[in-house]
Amino acid sequence: MKKKTLLKHRSQNGFTLVEVILVTAMLAVFSILAGTILKDIYGLTQLNRDQLETETDLTFTMRYLSKLFKDAGPSFNYVIGNLDDSGREFFDQIDDVSTAGWSEAEFSRTLTLDPKKNRLHFYFLTFNADQKDQIYYNPVNAYQLPEPNMNMNVSAPLVYSALNNKNVVSKFAPDIWVNNNLLMLKVPIPLRYVAVDGTVNMNMAPRMHSFLGSVRGGDLAIDNFAGHVSSKHPVTNQVVPNVDTYLRTVPTVGGASPVIELVAVRGYRISLQKRSESNQYDLYSYEYHNGKFDRPFLIATKITSVSFKRESIGLPLIRINVAIEKSKRK
Repeated sequence: MKKKTLLKHRSQNGFTLVEVILVTAMLAVFSILAGTILKDIYGLTQLNRDQLETETDLTFTMRYLSKLFKDAGPSFNYVIGNLDDSGREFFDQIDDVSTAGWSEAEFSRTLTLDPKKNRLHFYFLTFNADQKDQIYYNPVNAYQLPEPNMNMNVSAPLVYSALNNKNVVSKFAPDIWVNNNLLMLKVPIPLRYVAVDGTVNMNMAPRMHSFLGSVRGGDLAIDNFAGHVSSKHPVTNQVVPNVDTYLRTVPTVGGASPVIELVAVRGYRISLQKRSESNQYDLYSYEYHNGKFDRPFLIATKITSVSFKRESIGLPLIRINVAIEKSKRK
């Protein structure tokens, strides 16, 4: 009777020490397993979020760059200094000779921005969306009308006034004739340099007789886009320092003066910029304004490389590939 009473008493007063230890151990195991599962779930959630952010950044970057380069027509055969991975000018375009015997490196152009190769910048011009209509410029408008000369054997003197003489441009295009705006004068005829012996290298990309300047009051002041636009005549290789010289050296077509287009453009630089606190690089665009690149715009973060490729030297099409650093979360 005493033994039975003792057992009954122990059952009423709780668990034994062994039972408590076993329960505690099981709870610890379950806690560890639950913690591990929660950690894995959190890690996967973070990884998915990082991947989603990366995909979002990549989509935005591709759309932004594609929109810019869609209007990069003024760059071809004009902007210089963007040497591709093979050392050739990226914006060279040759569509008037056969390229059948050319190698892949000669026929295509690939330029890669990569910190490992110390290639961080890419320069180009785009059309300015503020220009609504196509403008053709008559060179006569830039000069003062000469006094009539009765002697037909004597040429009338030409006295240069200004490109916007008598508001001939600003009256019809006030949106683009704004101080510091970039304007390009160009003759839409591809020309090549003629050597002293009269030979022409047809494998060299042609250029249009063009002049890039920024608006200064009533005229254009020469602007070489931070050294990325040549100020030389495409045929004679002589420097064209101002609008007056440009208009006087316009090539003739069949004895007549060709059409001169006035085009508003914008200048940009795409750059990989290192973060000060790490070895990571971010992608920025800078607009060229008043002789310098400013107005930085952050396009994407944690960029490893950006490549621009033209499949054919004869076509002004650019394919863009952006590599973003992948998350290292586990």
